[in-house]
Amino acid sequence: MKLIFLTMFLSTPLFFSGQAFSKHNYFNEYCSFESNKGEIGLHKSNYWDGYHMILNSEVPGIDNYPEVYLPGEEGSGEDPVNGNEAIVFSVLRDFNQETTPYDDGCWQGFTKKFERTVKVEHVSPSVSEILILKKQDELEIVCNYEHLVMTGDICDEL
Repeated sequence: MKLIFLTMFLSTPLFFSGQAFSKHNYFNEYCSFESNKGEIGLHKSNYWDGYHMILNSEVPGIDNYPEVYLPGEEGSGEDPVNGNEAIVFSVLRDFNQETTPYDDGCWQGFTKKFERTVKVEHVSPSVSEILILKKQDELEIVCNYEHLVMTGDICDEL
């Protein structure tokens, strides 16, 4: 758990300074769910396009950041299931959504927290064995989503 948050904290400045400033756009999405082995984290790995994320955990046997497919309104573009995913989810419903506008004079946009009920459409044999997940299982996941655009007048002063 601590490693997940440390990884998120340390990777955010690198992500923020590289892609965000070059595109004047900042996107970040993290989700998590409880498993028989503890909390499992999901992180968006491809800027804001698409629905693929990486699975991030301290669970032995799941340490090579496998792909996970999690569709939702947060992604966009052509990003079909490619057969390399450790888990493919379908979304059943979102609830407890809390959207907060963000504007610091330079970066403008919003942050969003929500819970999502998902169904396992596919799970690789190794992940299934380790996490005791099977096709058709339903899970509750918690997500945090940020989308900010550099558009304010104060940006010129930075």
